[in-house]
Amino acid sequence: MVNTTLPKPSVNADSDTQQGVYLYGILPGNTSLDIDVPGLDKQPIQTHAVDQFVFLYSIAQQERYLASRKNLLGHERVLEHVMSLGCRNVLPLQFGLVIESWDTVYEQLIASHRDSLIELFKKLENRREVSIKVMWDMTAELEMLMQENEELRHERDRLEGKTLSMEEVVAIGQAIEQAMEDRKQDIINAFQSVLDGDAVD
Repeated sequence: MVNTTLPKPSVNADSDTQQGVYLYGILPGNTSLDIDVPGLDKQPIQTHAVDQFVFLYSIAQQERYLASRKNLLGHERVLEHVMSLGCRNVLPLQFGLVIESWDTVYEQLIASHRDSLIELFKKLENRREVSIKVMWDMTAELEMLMQENEELRHERDRLEGKTLSMEEVVAIGQAIEQAMEDRKQDIINAFQSVLDGDAVD
């Protein structure tokens, strides 16, 4: 995901009672969504157009949101829900942004970064974010390592059945551990080399 940081406005003493809005992300200006997932503090998610962009927001119930697991997951849940509705080109905003007026958004973000935001949306067009998880079976991989690594297998067999000193136990353990780490990295590199051809950033 692309993170777009919005500077926080200053808070005036005479505006403490004013309700702010909590920002989640930015969508292209032609986006229309029916969002039925709650935001932070179980507030409904709404959209507001500013210039050529649409902002996802909810009414803030706090002046400042702590980066707790609950709040972070709530922020992410809104963005994931929007993407699940088919809107892949959403620009997530930094967690914890509470603003007091849409003029602040225009002045501090859009007025100075409009061209960059337009380019980011062009870059995201017809693309989607995916996560790849590679499952690692330690026992199976260790067995295959021993089958493929003749030197390590020979050393293991040579020591089998003997009373080993602490130095020997540590040495063979470290050798196996390093070989397993190298094997794991080789697998990651193999997946990476295939995926890089189709991936952008």
